[in-house]
Amino acid sequence: MLKLNENLKKIIILFFVSLCSLFFALFIWDKINLPISKSIAIVTAKWPLTEGYHTQNDTVRFFVYILISLIPFLFFFNKFFAGKIYSFNSFFKLKTNNLIIERKNSLNYFFYFLLFLISLQFFLIDFTWFVGPIDIFHEGVQLTPSNNYELTGGLWSTSFLERGLFGNLFPALLWFFSDINSIGITRFGTLLLILANKILLVMLAKQISENINFKEIEKILFFLFLSIIFISFTDYFDQSHFSRRFTLYILFFNILISVITAKNKFTSSSVFLGLVSILSFFWWLDIAIYINVTLALLLFFYLYRADYYKFYSILIGIFVGLILLLIFIPLAELKIFLTNTYLVTQSIEIVGSLKYPSPLFDGDGRATKTLIFFSLTGTFLTITCLIKNNKINNNLKIFFLFYFIASLISFKYGLTRSDGPHIKAGSATMLTILSILFVYYFFYILSIFNAEKYLFNFKNYIYLILLISLVYNFNISKIYSLSDSVNKIRQLINADQNNFLSYHNSDYKKLVKYYKKITLNENCIQILTDEIAIPYLVNKKSCSKFNIMELLHPKKMQLQFIDELKLKRPKVILYRSEKFTFGNGESLKLVNKYIEENYTFHSKIDYWTFVKIIK
Repeated sequence: MLKLNENLKKIIILFFVSLCSLFFALFIWDKINLPISKSIAIVTAKWPLTEGYHTQNDTVRFFVYILISLIPFLFFFNKFFAGKIYSFNSFFKLKTNNLIIERKNSLNYFFYFLLFLISLQFFLIDFTWFVGPIDIFHEGVQLTPSNNYELTGGLWSTSFLERGLFGNLFPALLWFFSDINSIGITRFGTLLLILANKILLVMLAKQISENINFKEIEKILFFLFLSIIFISFTDYFDQSHFSRRFTLYILFFNILISVITAKNKFTSSSVFLGLVSILSFFWWLDIAIYINVTLALLLFFYLYRADYYKFYSILIGIFVGLILLLIFIPLAELKIFLTNTYLVTQSIEIVGSLKYPSPLFDGDGRATKTLIFFSLTGTFLTITCLIKNNKINNNLKIFFLFYFIASLISFKYGLTRSDGPHIKAGSATMLTILSILFVYYFFYILSIFNAEKYLFNFKNYIYLILLISLVYNFNISKIYSLSDSVNKIRQLINADQNNFLSYHNSDYKKLVKYYKKITLNENCIQILTDEIAIPYLVNKKSCSKFNIMELLHPKKMQLQFIDELKLKRPKVILYRSEKFTFGNGESLKLVNKYIEENYTFHSKIDYWTFVKIIK
C-alpha cells in the first residue's frame, strides 16, 4: 500500500509538472522574436500579417515550445522511475526483434477485406461531381507547367517548378500514359493518389499491429479500429489532412518500419529507402526535405548502434538513385533544377508566410489545440517507449521515435503558412501517432482485465458489428451505382474544357476566347497576374518560365524575369486582373518599371487589362 501511494504521488507530481510546463511553453510563445533583416522587411511589407516578422520565427517558437513542454516531464519521469524504464542511452541501443511477431492469417484476411472495401468505395464515388469550376491558381500551377512541357519538352528550363517535378508536372505524366490532355484526367489522377493514401495507411496500420504483442482477437480489433481512424485522415472531397502530396511520405513510413523491424543485414527495403530519399526531390520539394532530414537522423542512429549493414544498404540506395538521375534527366536540366530549388527555398517562406496564431491571445482554437496535441503525443510516446515491460516490440518503439521526429519536421508545413488547411495537413502525421497511442492503451487496459477471453467468446458478434460499421462507414448503400461508375469516370476524364469554365468563373471563357484571338500568330503568351491556368486554357506555352507573380518579389528573381522578357519580347501581356487580385505584376516594382518603359495600353475586356510592346 505504501508503494502504491508513493507511485501515485509520483504520478500526480508528473501530471502537475507536465501541466505547468505546457502552460509556460504556451505563454512563452509570443515572447520569442527573431530580429528581422532589412531585405525581408521590404518584401514582407506587402503582407500586413507578416510585416516586420521574421519568416523563421514560428519555427524557432515551435522548437522552443516542444523543448519546454517535454523536457521537465522527461527529467522527472527518468528520476522517479529509474531502473523500471530504459535510460536514454539504453533505449538507443535496444536490441531489435525481442518479441515474436505473429502474422496470423486472420489478420491478413481482415487486411485484404479492408482493401476490398477501400477499392469498392472508390468506384462508388460520383465522379461527375468533380466536373466543376477550375481553380485558376492552384490547378494552374500544375496545368500550365505541364502544358509547357508538352509543347517544348523542357522541365525546369521552361517552368519555375516551385512545388517539385511531380508536384507541378503531375498532369503531364497522366497525359503521356492516357494520351488524353484534359483537366478531368488530372482530377481523376488526384483521386487515385488519395486512394493510394488510404491503402498505404492501412498497410502502415497492419505493420504496426504486427509489432504489438496482443492476443489474436485483440490484435485484429486493434488493426481494424486503427485502420478506420487512419482512413478518416484522407478524403476524396476534403484533402486537408493527407492530401496527394503526402502519398510518397506515407510510402516512406511503410518502408521505414520495414527497415527498422528487419535484422541488421543487407535488405532490399533498406536500399529502396535510400532510393526513395533521392526520388523525393522530384516529388514535392517540402516532402523531400521532411524525408531526407528524417533519413539523415536514421543514418546517424545506425552509425551510433553500429548497424552497418542497414547503414550501407541505405547508402547504396542513395547512390543508385543518383545514378538513375544522371541517366534519365539531362545534365543541363539538373543544373537548372539546383538553381530552381535554391530560389524556391529563398522565396517561398517570405512571400507565402502567414503568422502562426498566438496560442493564448488570438482565440484560434485549432492552432492552440494542435500545439497541445503535440505535447500530449510526445508525453505519452515517451511513457510508451521507455517502459520496459509492455506489449510493444522494441522495433516499434524505435519506429515511433523517428515517426514522431518526422511529425515535428513536417509541421513546418503548418508553421510556414498557418491557416486552417495548412495546420491540419502539417499535423496529420502527429495525429496518426496520437491515434495509435489512444487505440493501444484502450486495448492494453482491456488486456489487463483479461478481456480477451470475453472478446473471444463473442468474437463472431464483434466481427459482425464491426463489419456493419465498416459497411456504414464506407457507404456501401450506394452499391446500386457501381454499374455506372466506369461511365462516370469517362465523363470526368473526357469533360470539355468549357465545363470547367462555367458557374462563377464563366467570365474566363470569354477571356480565353479573346486572348486566343489577339495572340493568334504568337508562339507564346505572358501573363502578369496569378491566374496561372490561362496559358494552359489558351493552349500556348509561357514566354517566361516564371508563372507565379507572387513568388517574384525577391529582387534577384525580378531581374531574371526581366531578362527573359527582354529575350522573348512578348507582343501582348495580360497585365492586370480585377477579378483575381491575389498577385499582379504591377506590385513588382522592378518588373512594373520595365513594363511602363517598354509597353503601352493595348485593350481591356471586362476585368482584364492588356498591354502591348512599344516598337
